Amino acid sequence: MNLIYGTMFYFMQIFFLRGLLISYKKFKNLKDPVDHFSIFGFNIYIFSPIICFFLLGNLTLLLNFFFSLEILLPYFLFVFVFVLSVNFYEKLNFKVTPKDLSILYFFIPLILFISSYGMRLHFDATDYHLISQNWIRSSKIVFGLSNVYAGYGWSTIYEYIQANFWFNKNFIYLHYINVSFFISFYKFIYSNIFSSKNNFLKIASINLLIFGFLDNFGFGGGGNTFLLLQTIGKPDLTSGIIFTITGLLLFKYLLFNEDVNTQEFFFICLFSLFAFQLKILNSILVFLLIPFIFKYLIKNNKSLFSLLKNNLLILLFFISYLIKNIILSGCIIFPISQTCITNLSWTDKGFIKNYAEGVRIGNFGFPNLSELNFSEWYISWINNAYNFNVYRNFLLSLLIIIIINKYITSPYDIKVQNTYFLRFFQLFSILFFFYSGPTVRYGLGITNLLISTVNLKKSIRKIRIHYLLTLIFFLTLLGTPRMYSYNYFISSPSSEFVVESKIGTYEKNPNGWGVITLDEDFQCYTRIDCLNSASEIYPEAINNYILFKPLKKRS
Repeated sequence: MNLIYGTMFYFMQIFFLRGLLISYKKFKNLKDPVDHFSIFGFNIYIFSPIICFFLLGNLTLLLNFFFSLEILLPYFLFVFVFVLSVNFYEKLNFKVTPKDLSILYFFIPLILFISSYGMRLHFDATDYHLISQNWIRSSKIVFGLSNVYAGYGWSTIYEYIQANFWFNKNFIYLHYINVSFFISFYKFIYSNIFSSKNNFLKIASINLLIFGFLDNFGFGGGGNTFLLLQTIGKPDLTSGIIFTITGLLLFKYLLFNEDVNTQEFFFICLFSLFAFQLKILNSILVFLLIPFIFKYLIKNNKSLFSLLKNNLLILLFFISYLIKNIILSGCIIFPISQTCITNLSWTDKGFIKNYAEGVRIGNFGFPNLSELNFSEWYISWINNAYNFNVYRNFLLSLLIIIIINKYITSPYDIKVQNTYFLRFFQLFSILFFFYSGPTVRYGLGITNLLISTVNLKKSIRKIRIHYLLTLIFFLTLLGTPRMYSYNYFISSPSSEFVVESKIGTYEKNPNGWGVITLDEDFQCYTRIDCLNSASEIYPEAINNYILFKPLKKRS
């Protein structure tokens, strides 16, 4: 049943996007079949999860300034049904071969949704992600929510997406969201390898495919930082996918001086903003986005004002996201204390600074230059067996891919611009990653982008490796769900696998508002009035909004 529900969930995204495109076509009085609409040389439906969930998350965020999600859900359902009904205005007209249709729209989703069997909630999900979502569902945006628990200050766009998909205390649909993005990623790779005429994207996708295949082998049973399905509640997979795809598209336009039309420019900005909203680390894409924007302005003789006017929706979502950050934590970008507005009553800059440093050190971030102690840092980092093993496999995979590239690429160079700048960007990304905390799941996008672009100047040889690549593609795809998922599926394929949260045990907080969790792991699961310690904190009501102020600000 999970395969059926998951596949239906994915097709709903495609037809929702199709309904939006038909409406856009009618508004603009366009004549071409809507199913032929393409961006970056791909059918737009490849990116349907990215576009649909970006719009849903940001619309939820905007409306949460004024309403709780529980109030909005009936209206969201009405809009969803209405947009789906628009599909009847135009017949399906897919430009795709039966083989590609079966692989892209049936085989890839069905295999990946097997991963839903045996799925569970991640620790961080029941620690703060689900509670953040429950606040969104049950209340308008809360001022100073990070003062209740620092983790709520993150509140990425993923919380606003996932908060829409709580069904009868079953959280399996949160996993379906992750799977949907992985489907897009595999479709992106498949289309580049077997359909695209762009040599750069073709080689990059071949490298990613080989990287994914090698992920199943190596020291300690494998694992090399390739994108992997996570337990429920974590945005790292989605973040890595958006970062990789966006980075490759920006590389493509910056390296090869290709033209970008208005629609493609809009979607590049959309992808970049989405990456930033998913993870702060992804903000390094701005060093690619800025030269891309200036190049676009110069080449198309456009002013910055006209550019902003034509992309007001992106600008609105960007500003609203920063305002959300300020309301929740007092900082423009949480938890960067330098961006905190100290004269706000709910801003506790000292606490946020200490929290950020604790997170960085806890994730083996490289020490500050003023207190550099490389040997101590290296010993603590290398003693983390998982990190050491995975990065060792990463270097091994990198070496293998470099060797393979010698045989599958042409000996003749192709004209490439800005090579040194882009290599500098990659070096900076790696250094920034190690400083902020080189935990594997944080850097999935950075390592995958590096692997995919080890060869920038070569084109693909005209050698017959089509069948070999097809085999590797299917083996890599089949290796994505974990073995326990296959075991659950084989033992009971027709059953519905349900993922629920614990209820927990609590007692009244003797020092103030809320209750205290009595569980050994100090988790609150989904309860919004739960604290993990007897904190002195009190909510205030200001103009129908809730405000949590720190009892005493720390310097």
